[in-house]
Amino acid sequence: MRIDVLKHPLRLMLICVSLMGAGCGEGKRPYAMVHMCVVNDDGVSTFKHVMREIAASEGMEFVDGSARTDKELKIINPDGKYNFINGGIINVGMQGNGISLSATNLGLLKYQIAIGFSGDAEREQTAEFVQRVVGPLSRHWVVEFVPSDQGVFKMDECGE
Repeated sequence: MRIDVLKHPLRLMLICVSLMGAGCGEGKRPYAMVHMCVVNDDGVSTFKHVMREIAASEGMEFVDGSARTDKELKIINPDGKYNFINGGIINVGMQGNGISLSATNLGLLKYQIAIGFSGDAEREQTAEFVQRVVGPLSRHWVVEFVPSDQGVFKMDECGE
């Protein structure tokens, strides 16, 4: 089965950001990264709902690639030899206005989500967008910014 991600740039972006920590070489880091613990399955549903609302209010395209990513990981890992995550996969993103973000729990704990912000927009425009995303998320969870010289780390308090 051939998956032509080049015809779907947002899917390609989701895959690339999902693999951020896996590469050997240095690439362009996201403008900003945050992470949070959404606590449980209800938190995952709320997270996706909030992200859809943000995308709609920003006039951006929202994509939930979670089910597709899960299916594709099962294709490349049919015997389950490699445990990509202990539970359901979260892999969502949005793009528009020269800005994009992707959010995933790949490589993290089940309810821990990392969000990377990137794009070609002016820094001030991107910084304002980051705050318009972090604000609504902060009403539900503690959202922590990841220092630019570090990667996302597993949050002990987020559980397995």
